[in-house]
Amino acid sequence: MTLSRRLFWVSCFAAAWLSSPAGVHAGTRGVRDGAGIVVKPHALEDFDRQIEEIHRRFGVDLLIETFAAIPSDREQELKQLKASKFFPLWAEERALASGVEGVYILICNAPRHVEVHVSESARDVFDSRTRDRLRKTLQHKLSYEGLQGVVDQVDERLSRGASDARSGWAWVVWTIFAIVGVWVFVAFVRRFRSGRTVPPPRVVSAGALSGESVYRAIADKQVSVPEASPEATTLPYPAPPPLHSEGTVHG
Repeated sequence: MTLSRRLFWVSCFAAAWLSSPAGVHAGTRGVRDGAGIVVKPHALEDFDRQIEEIHRRFGVDLLIETFAAIPSDREQELKQLKASKFFPLWAEERALASGVEGVYILICNAPRHVEVHVSESARDVFDSRTRDRLRKTLQHKLSYEGLQGVVDQVDERLSRGASDARSGWAWVVWTIFAIVGVWVFVAFVRRFRSGRTVPPPRVVSAGALSGESVYRAIADKQVSVPEASPEATTLPYPAPPPLHSEGTVHG
């Protein structure tokens, strides 16, 4: 059976399973201990409550299923595909059949294998390194303590992801506040500068301007003007020419 045909039948089986009462009863969250790993009384109820709380807080499913062995009608399939391909396909099939939007963990005792499947909506949080950590936890402790450790790790990882998301948004908000603050400061400075009173220009007459220009020309050429002698009774300028007297009228 080719891989494409295998995926086609997996999708068909998942749709049929979800539409059946058994598929609805299976649920999408909790611990389904078919292998009898959990031996403590009321432990499954405690796991279910903790997993339901995780879903309430983060909207992510967590379903753990244990199997004593693979189904007898699939032993030949395991031989053909080998464990590296068979168990990922089996875990994906079970996750689709249960409608899991989050983390699905398949545990098989014979042969011993742990497979972690993450839906596409949760792969940003549960990357390959996180999946490997969950798998190794159960491989080392395939017991109640191992299951509890996995549930705690999922809760911790989701809490850290939510905290990182809040920190990222806080950085964006502070950046916006900084930009707005700079804009307000610049606007205030511009308004303050435009509001300053400018002294009106001096009104100078044309005569004053011409006199000033003559004075500057004399000063630049360093023309010396003769000073008046204290003994002189008149200014040191040539006397004006005599005025012509009017003719005498003779009678």
